[in-house]
Amino acid sequence: MIENLLFQLFMPFLINPADPEGKDAYRSGVEGGVKSYYMDDASTSCPVITLDVKAYDSEFNYVGPGIYAVSFSIDTRTLILISGSKTIAKPSVVQIIELKEEQRPAVPVAEVALIKENKVFIIYKNENLEVHGFLYKSDDFSDF
Repeated sequence: MIENLLFQLFMPFLINPADPEGKDAYRSGVEGGVKSYYMDDASTSCPVITLDVKAYDSEFNYVGPGIYAVSFSIDTRTLILISGSKTIAKPSVVQIIELKEEQRPAVPVAEVALIKENKVFIIYKNENLEVHGFLYKSDDFSDF
């Protein structure tokens, strides 16, 4: 009887009630942007865009409608569209602008600026840079 009482008293401290299977999870849920469930993708600090059209980059990588994270590589001076941990496309960069102090965004921002004729224009802002890039709409590549 005393063993049963001690077992019931100490057992809750040994098992994480949020995750009884023993997978990686925090008692409080999310801690500092880390994965909260073992099957989640890792969190990203990149801004996201929603693309409503089918498009291609200059290397003919297909980009379907969906939600993508956008990053900018300073070394290669290219925009990068990411889905999970996979690079989907590298939109062509048209212009890189250095922003003044009062123009700098507080957090990285990306948006589909406009879809005109055969191009999808993307604007990415981070720290002191504003980058303009574009993808080709899939109407232009109907033969592929």
